[in-house]
Amino acid sequence: MLAAVGSVAGVRLLTGVLSPDLYGQLALAMTFFTLFQQILIAPFSGAFSRFYTLAQEKTQLIAYFESVFWLGARFSLLLLGLGILVVIIMGAAGQVDLAVMAIATMLYTLISGINIFSNSIQNAARYRIVVAWHQGIAQWLRFLGAVLLIVILSPSSQIAMFGYSLSAAMVLASQIFFLRRSVLKDLPSWRNLLRTAPDDWGKKILTYAYPSMFWGLFTWAQLTSDRWALQIFTTTQDVGFYSALYQLGYYPILLLNTVISQFIAPILFRQAGDATDPSRWEKTSRMTHFLIAASLAATAVLFIVTYLFHTQIFNVLVAAEYRGVSSYLPWLVLSSGLFNTGLMASLLIMSAMDTRKLIVPKITTAITGIGLNFLGAMWFGLPGVVAGSIIFAVFHLIWIGILNIQHSNR
Repeated sequence: MLAAVGSVAGVRLLTGVLSPDLYGQLALAMTFFTLFQQILIAPFSGAFSRFYTLAQEKTQLIAYFESVFWLGARFSLLLLGLGILVVIIMGAAGQVDLAVMAIATMLYTLISGINIFSNSIQNAARYRIVVAWHQGIAQWLRFLGAVLLIVILSPSSQIAMFGYSLSAAMVLASQIFFLRRSVLKDLPSWRNLLRTAPDDWGKKILTYAYPSMFWGLFTWAQLTSDRWALQIFTTTQDVGFYSALYQLGYYPILLLNTVISQFIAPILFRQAGDATDPSRWEKTSRMTHFLIAASLAATAVLFIVTYLFHTQIFNVLVAAEYRGVSSYLPWLVLSSGLFNTGLMASLLIMSAMDTRKLIVPKITTAITGIGLNFLGAMWFGLPGVVAGSIIFAVFHLIWIGILNIQHSNR
């Protein structure tokens, strides 16, 4: 809840110091963070969380952490290498502003990725208070850091991104402190863990993460194509308007879903075990269906509230020049709620350790969503993108729901 409130408060802070054009530039830069989040960070953080309890049950946590540290180090080296390559190319092309933005985005992505890995492991180990505070503080510090640097230096999207990176580094320092006091306290030195190549746990983690890495490229394209479609067919100002809508209507629900999933996923995974016991699987299925029903009910309530009070919400939470698009807020809330209900339903498939079943629906719905975003932006501008996101969310929910029913009756 603290994280969700922070994301909303951050919109008010940033829209007060950045024009719609600059806010749009920042939103476009964040799409590259989303790329690595979808193809590397999310797949591995999910896999780290999924296998922690199994390693704990088998008293093989040392071997598990050897694999986690080895994979995490390779992730960091890969990201640094790609970032340096991009900076060199942009610098050689004379795109100094883009090179500076690339440096800031690379730093934020690297530090945030390690934070997310830490959260997933601590959450699986049931240190939920630590995870909750880090997630909540990270949201507040991200925007406060950006605003602070903008006030001290100048209003620019690059400065805002460096503010994001600075705040993420502060959270990482706290993460390291709490990790060493909790799940790592009885393990060998992290330096020794890094020297050991992954064993069977590493292979299991890679096998589990691989399908979501594959479809992650497509889901990234779908998640970010709305802003790029508006950039191509309308203006950067429209990207800024849409980003404010997204931050208020779509992102808080996505964030709440992430928090709820992080809370409930370890319980589901522990309940399911290796997914071979029928009685344990029945309880896992029943719990997942309750979550789906609750998510749909919450979506309906939030849609009604924002439909009735969207003007008042925008009057309080965004700067005056953004308020002309408030009428689209409830529809993005609806889109986000339906999409995140589909994500909630996919937890059952993940509990069955059958992530390959998600490849076709994830890729197909993502490609459909990309097409809807570009067609909507080309024909109708911002309203078309909002309508496309709703159609995509319904399509995604129906397909994942069908898979969910099939797994329930296994």
